[in-house]
Amino acid sequence: MRLPFGIGLSLTAAATLAALAPLAANGAGRALSLRDAFGGGEADACVAQPGEPLRPIALNTCFYRSAVRASRAAGHNVGFETRTDASPETAAAYAAAALAAAQAIVDIADGPGGKSALAQVTGVAVDQGPAPAVRLSGGVLTVTIAPFRGDAGRPSVFEIAQAVRAGRLSPT
Repeated sequence: MRLPFGIGLSLTAAATLAALAPLAANGAGRALSLRDAFGGGEADACVAQPGEPLRPIALNTCFYRSAVRASRAAGHNVGFETRTDASPETAAAYAAAALAAAQAIVDIADGPGGKSALAQVTGVAVDQGPAPAVRLSGGVLTVTIAPFRGDAGRPSVFEIAQAVRAGRLSPT
């Protein structure tokens, strides 16, 4: 798994399953919210403080937690990675894209036929490009962001979910 700022981390199935064990204790048969899954305000760790860029460790943590959350919802390992390195200026957009992808996977899992739709998703890759886009190819959901376009530079949870359900390119 390639993570931002040139820091490599291997997120194996065993590590993901070990991280999922405490979450499975929920027992309610539903996907956990960010607050539930991350134990309170830890989702806030994925948000930069005003006037400060998102720190590399916070971004890595955000990607890891998104992978855990998506894996739990899908019922199998879903790895998260970046295709291009994030800079301090773009890190918050990468974090937002990871959170949106995880939320889309949770939303799909909660719907009818969700688990079967998610069987094709083995990974999520966040990439940077000139315009936001979502593509599912070869089991990898690629979320392309244009960080300098602000909120308009990243696909919504709905657009990401549409791409997974359709199993093809989804324009944004």
